Amino acid sequence: MRGPTLAAVILFVMGTTLAQQPVRGPHDKPLKMGQADANTFVGIISDSFCGPRHKLPDKSAEECTRTCQRKGAHYVLVAGEKTYQLSGRADDLGYLAGQKAKVTGSVQGDTIAVGSAIPTE
Repeated sequence: MRGPTLAAVILFVMGTTLAQQPVRGPHDKPLKMGQADANTFVGIISDSFCGPRHKLPDKSAEECTRTCQRKGAHYVLVAGEKTYQLSGRADDLGYLAGQKAKVTGSVQGDTIAVGSAIPTE
């Protein structure tokens, strides 16, 4: 019995790779930065020391955010032209440091009390 042909292997690899991609419907578009609705915001998880521009040139946005947070900075959401202080869910925010995220929660002034935070495109 012969092993799988090259064509069979390629089809298998392509099928498993495509199966891992998120399925998008016709209405699933990448979310724009800013306030999506009254309690939903999309932006980059950053820190209060750096905000939209990270100041540690030798580190990625993720590493810089986590480094600054360990030094006393608070997590913030840079959502377009606006920056919101984030409170609560520190573990979720740490996991998403330097990434684009969708944050839901209640807003008071420039602070979002985070109910949930998930990565987004």
